[in-house]
Amino acid sequence: MFRKQRLYFLILLLVFSTISSFAFSGRVTKETTIGQLHQNILPQSLKFSPNNKHFAYIVSNNGHKQVIIDGKPQKIYEDIVDNQIYFSPNSRRIAYIAKRDQQFFLVINNQEMKAYQRIKSDSFVFSNDGRHWAYIAQVEGDNQSKWQVIHDEVGGKAYDDISTKTLQFSPNGRNLVYAAQSGGEWFLINNGVQSTPYDGIRNVIISPNGRFVAFVGRRGGQYVININGLETVPYDMIDASSLVFSENGMQYAFVGQVGNKQYVVINGNRYSPYDQIGRGGAVFSPSGGRFAYSALAERRWRIVIDNKEGKKYERIVDGSLLFSHDGKQVAYVAQEGKQFFVVVNGVEHQKYDAIGDLIFNPGNGKLAYSALKGKKWFVVEDGIEGRIYDRIEKGSLNYHHYGEQLAYIAIRNNRRFVVLNGSEGRSYDVIVTGSDGKLSSEANAFWYFAIKDSILYYVEERIL
Repeated sequence: MFRKQRLYFLILLLVFSTISSFAFSGRVTKETTIGQLHQNILPQSLKFSPNNKHFAYIVSNNGHKQVIIDGKPQKIYEDIVDNQIYFSPNSRRIAYIAKRDQQFFLVINNQEMKAYQRIKSDSFVFSNDGRHWAYIAQVEGDNQSKWQVIHDEVGGKAYDDISTKTLQFSPNGRNLVYAAQSGGEWFLINNGVQSTPYDGIRNVIISPNGRFVAFVGRRGGQYVININGLETVPYDMIDASSLVFSENGMQYAFVGQVGNKQYVVINGNRYSPYDQIGRGGAVFSPSGGRFAYSALAERRWRIVIDNKEGKKYERIVDGSLLFSHDGKQVAYVAQEGKQFFVVVNGVEHQKYDAIGDLIFNPGNGKLAYSALKGKKWFVVEDGIEGRIYDRIEKGSLNYHHYGEQLAYIAIRNNRRFVVLNGSEGRSYDVIVTGSDGKLSSEANAFWYFAIKDSILYYVEERIL
């Protein structure tokens, strides 16, 4: 759930608080000492809240387990399932599945819920506002074990099986959807209402506006996309991972295959056939008005933007395709031989040995990306190369304060530090970020947890 860079086998043994402030070019850093770390934590149990202001972990206690939240011990249990702790997206609730006397139950904000004979691993989910939750529990029924979704501690209909990967809330938390099996057939369940049956269901997604639910359904040897109960025409194969909605939720796309040709399909319209469509399928502009994807024909790759082909290359790097915030620019990474280069609106940039993250400035549309030359990494902003480093943390490159500040995490001699507009901050052994690799931020500030010499710190940085 959260990035755990080198956090394994550590435990907070002593909690105390010391605050120090430091001034660097363009910002003031406040460093709060949280506690000393020692060698005793359960693997992968240390977690940080989405807002990077709270932490929790699990310790072993005479053969039992105990969760520690912000340094405060909780109840002791026989087991904490999968050593997993869940923070709500708004960081106000924390949950885990505990075991006692051969029964399993949810513990949320230190309150124990109803016990069950079994709860599926990694099935727990919060709604975006943190007010609702759901998980999959096993119950006895009709002389055999059945599964049901527990929604805010109310059980739903029992099924032979329920898919943990499909269980999710709509963005507004009003709808709960999942795929369930009964009598060998699979159904999509949306707030208790069953879809038509399928032989299999994959990649259930909900549009950002919450109005549409879509999934890949298999019936016989054919595949369809089901959107709010309406099916597309069948295909010989559909790339389940390519099913996507635009940010406004009004466009959808997927990659379908007929015979040996693949097609991008947008809102039911099938575009030109190719030998292969790039991984991930189509990418929409932020407004949803434009689309682009990579495609292979005659052993050469090209970007197709609004159904118009661009220049052909040996390779286009999967996942590199990016629209600017206003949708007027399109960037991606291409490869020829051993050289990689960024292409923006058809214009090729400098060639490098590798290229990492790409990001457009939301204010002025300038492009920044990380690049490798020889054995050293650096950030290129608007065509200008920055300082060199041993590595730049993947996903950390981001614009802050309305595009005025470019920040990222760099590594030199195994020490990590935040670089803000070219100015280096204090160094640490580990800097903790969210699952996307970026620092938590708002307005003119950002914050993070960090570890140095086995001490955990909470760091706040104010941009001047």
